Amino acid sequence: MVELVAGAGLVMITIIGFIDIRGYFENAILINQKYYVQIAGGGNPMVSILKAVMTPFMYLFNGVNIPEMAVVKVMIVAIIGMTISLIYRKKYSQVGWIWVILTLANLRNFELAKTYYDGFHLIVWIGLVLAIPYLLAKKWWWGMIPLFALVMINKSAFMYKSNYGDEFEIYYSRIYNMSEAIRTTKNDQDRLLSMPDVVLGYWQAGVKPAGRFIFFYKWMTGVSELKSEQMKNFDSKPEYLIIGNKEGLAIETYLKSYKNFGYRGSGGSEFYVRDDLFKSFPKEKVERLKYYGLEAI
Repeated sequence: MVELVAGAGLVMITIIGFIDIRGYFENAILINQKYYVQIAGGGNPMVSILKAVMTPFMYLFNGVNIPEMAVVKVMIVAIIGMTISLIYRKKYSQVGWIWVILTLANLRNFELAKTYYDGFHLIVWIGLVLAIPYLLAKKWWWGMIPLFALVMINKSAFMYKSNYGDEFEIYYSRIYNMSEAIRTTKNDQDRLLSMPDVVLGYWQAGVKPAGRFIFFYKWMTGVSELKSEQMKNFDSKPEYLIIGNKEGLAIETYLKSYKNFGYRGSGGSEFYVRDDLFKSFPKEKVERLKYYGLEAI
């Protein structure tokens, strides 16, 4: 115990000169406790726990019927069947740890109909759903299920001709292209304001953030101090914007000073360049934007 306290004390003494102690407690504890935890937890702890217990049953009827989700649903049915079997054999302790673990894995009750990257909060819960039947099963043929699922999910690779243009436009392609567009057209003093969380642009483009926020989520609009500070960032008219979601902020007036861009033929995108800056771009910079799929509308 003495060694633990001494070690923690040494770390605190080492970093105390490099961090804002007051700011850390204000953001990590006070604001989190007062605002974010209330939103993420749904307000009522008992309701959250009840929803978490019911997650497997609700997932079966989430309306998503793509093959990947079908595999998860099959494994949920397997868990329910094994639970009934364990109760019949009076192995209550195993029933207990299965459902306690699954409940704890989704206490925040994220949307069950989201898929791929949108549903990343559920990845731990889904991993447990896939793993638990293997931990309980004693038959060798359980090992064939992932192989069968893999073949079914990827059968289109054998049946249809690939569309490489679509397949190589993966999740981060759009963000990457917008970041590269900034990097190849910016000046050293230019700034980016991004909402809610396209933070790759700051690092990849080597562009300065407009203000101290590198992300700004909807719950932050409920904190008057944070909302006021973010609106002041718009007052300074950053050179570049990536606005994926307005997050409850009235910024339409500010956007009138910006040129919006379509992305790969779309009618518009979250990418903006300050209008006067764009007008000053030479032809080669405009072509660079087009190279990355961005064209002024």
